[in-house]
Amino acid sequence: MFSKLTKIVIDVILSFVFFIVMSIIVNAVAAALFGKKPNGDANVNGHVLLIITTVIALGFAYWFYKYVSIKKKETK
Repeated sequence: MFSKLTKIVIDVILSFVFFIVMSIIVNAVAAALFGKKPNGDANVNGHVLLIITTVIALGFAYWFYKYVSIKKKETK
């Protein structure tokens, strides 16, 4: 039980870090494609960028959780 809880906490922390990094990358790519505002942000609706980043981060969280689960089962 403790092992599973630890795995979930680590997954949440890594997904949050991944979310922050992906938001920076998505904003930079959107700025390159659609231009920049005077403050340096992408000239795109922020809600759209948030949704894109959230979907990517949730996909990463799911993939990472399954990857760790599969690797742990194979070593037993």
